[in-house]
Amino acid sequence: MNKASDPGCGGTAGIAALLEWFEQRLDFDLDDFQKKAIGHLAAGRSVLVAAPTGAGKTVIAKFAIHLALFRGARAIYTSPLKALSNEKFRELREEHGDEEVGLLTGDVSIRPEARVLVMTTEVLRNMLYEGAEEIEEISHVVLDEIHYLQDPERGSTWEEVILMLPPHIRLVCLSATISNTAEFVGWLKTVRGEVECVSQSERPVPLEVLYCYEDARTSRAVLRRLWAKGSKSKLNPSLARALSYQRFRRDRYALVPHRLDVLECLEENELLPCIYFIFSREGCQRAVAMVASSMRSFVDQDERRAIGDAALEAVSEFSDAELAALNFNSFLDGLLRGVAPHHGGMLHPFKEVVEKLFSRGLLKVVFATETLSLGVDMPARSVVLESCYKFDGTSHKLLTPVEFTQLSGRAGRRGKDTVGYAVIVHSPWLPIDHVMTTARSTKFRLVSSFKPGYNMVANMIRKYPSRETAVQLLQNSYAAFQSLPGRRTAGPPRRTSRSALVEEFDRYKETLRRLGYLENSWSLSRKGEILSRVYTERDVAFVEWMEKYLDDSFDMYLLAAVISGFVADDRGAERVDSRFFRKPTLRAQAALAEEAVASVQAVEREVFGEPRTQPLDFSYSLLVMRWAKTQDPMALVSGSSDPGDAVRHLRRLIDLLRQASESRHTKVFARLAEELDQGIVSSAITGG
Repeated sequence: MNKASDPGCGGTAGIAALLEWFEQRLDFDLDDFQKKAIGHLAAGRSVLVAAPTGAGKTVIAKFAIHLALFRGARAIYTSPLKALSNEKFRELREEHGDEEVGLLTGDVSIRPEARVLVMTTEVLRNMLYEGAEEIEEISHVVLDEIHYLQDPERGSTWEEVILMLPPHIRLVCLSATISNTAEFVGWLKTVRGEVECVSQSERPVPLEVLYCYEDARTSRAVLRRLWAKGSKSKLNPSLARALSYQRFRRDRYALVPHRLDVLECLEENELLPCIYFIFSREGCQRAVAMVASSMRSFVDQDERRAIGDAALEAVSEFSDAELAALNFNSFLDGLLRGVAPHHGGMLHPFKEVVEKLFSRGLLKVVFATETLSLGVDMPARSVVLESCYKFDGTSHKLLTPVEFTQLSGRAGRRGKDTVGYAVIVHSPWLPIDHVMTTARSTKFRLVSSFKPGYNMVANMIRKYPSRETAVQLLQNSYAAFQSLPGRRTAGPPRRTSRSALVEEFDRYKETLRRLGYLENSWSLSRKGEILSRVYTERDVAFVEWMEKYLDDSFDMYLLAAVISGFVADDRGAERVDSRFFRKPTLRAQAALAEEAVASVQAVEREVFGEPRTQPLDFSYSLLVMRWAKTQDPMALVSGSSDPGDAVRHLRRLIDLLRQASESRHTKVFARLAEELDQGIVSSAITGG
């Protein structure tokens, strides 16, 4: 909202005018829960909004941003994923204008002086530890997908942010439906003051669950309701009879319909557009290729023309060589037929064009992995689950009711559909009673995953005057709150108690002391100061390596390969260690980096009884070296990784290099970051 459209200035009358102006500009009527939450914000209170996917929680966040700007303040919108940050950045720029909105995701900084800042939660956490002056100018912070605080690896970040934000800042906490909202908001009130809880359990568009199988008489895919009429727990008798009849007469594999038959069945029943979940990147790509090879199309000529124009515009910054390396023509062929993949291995511009085209109703089928269910705004007429099993990194497991609820949350377009449909495709390996268990939508219980780490400890020592002050923050955490007597209700076991949190904190501090990161019991050494500004999973090991083995003689490309090992994360591939390298200099330098990790692990065994720092993984090192030397797009598509994974790794590496440059004042890191931030790697982020 610009000054010319301000509906008033300050006071009760001004807020009332703002509310009226905000509602008038919407193309739909606010639901009661939205009005209630907005009313709390207008009254100066923080809110926790727990509602199903697609219920319209974002509208509340958008009002909070307008409220902040109306009062002459600034606002922050945080999300757990860079992809979601990019999407919100795009949305808010369209609403407020380019100059009003900035983006901060660690490796990307666009207009940091803007009045509305979109960022990952980690960036906000780092700003709070740094004591950034602009925090005082903020009046509202949106914490989107706040149920991420349950994430074992990253959940602590959300609690740190909530605990450290100045008291004048109002929070807008957006969450999926959870069963223990009273407990969670009770904690929020103890640490943030006045916080109101607004819950909405009903979906904005009712959901109907269908079961798809191949009919023996017609050899075609058919759909039947899963539940008996008026029930959400009893099997549809006609479906039970059909499955029993067909299993008695035919091989059970014959009940599995072909993907193309499923799509044609959905089209005949007017259930397109759909999101077709396949829990495999390769499966998504094969599904698109299947449609192309069948010469099938789900769009008309006008739609095809609009798709082509949008797709070519989206990749206008890519060279012909880059598009050829990324197999863009094959991707475009699928788009022009109304189908597309969507998964984590795709480059951001490719995923973005899929999201935009689907939102415009031009794409009819998106074959997606479960990552699409995480906050991406792509409502559909129907959602298809090809399997109720997914691989969790170690084994294939049945989807939980909570996961089913999240995936089916995309079914039903508000304002367009009276009913959304979740379609479960028959599997010979899954008894129908297991399908019923999965499809019983439910809430989940939010449990803290808060735990100390090296960077947290170093920053607490730097920020707080004494151990007692830091311990108070630990004891104010949601983990500590949940461990209080009388709060042990049904659900997953508590991760840790108050005393255990403090003991863990002290062990990390003792490890830092033994490694030379403390001057005394509560003061950082030079190494400790560097550590406090390094945000990566293997933070202490990285600082140890820099301090012990880095010198001016390091070849820049060799440097890129070695540091790559510190940022690699395990995506299911086998870990690569220094013995993999044939070049003696690279093998020797990688081995020294491993020695730095081993020295940290040795102290960890003494203090914790087990190592806490993960071993290095050089899986991407040769790819990184080749990219640093040549910026050849073929470097990103060679090997076993998808180009999206390669770019994501390079962007994380760039982020760490810039952290190291700022914390250690070593110019070679900044030069190397610039060398890497070229071509596709640079184009693959949201532009400014």
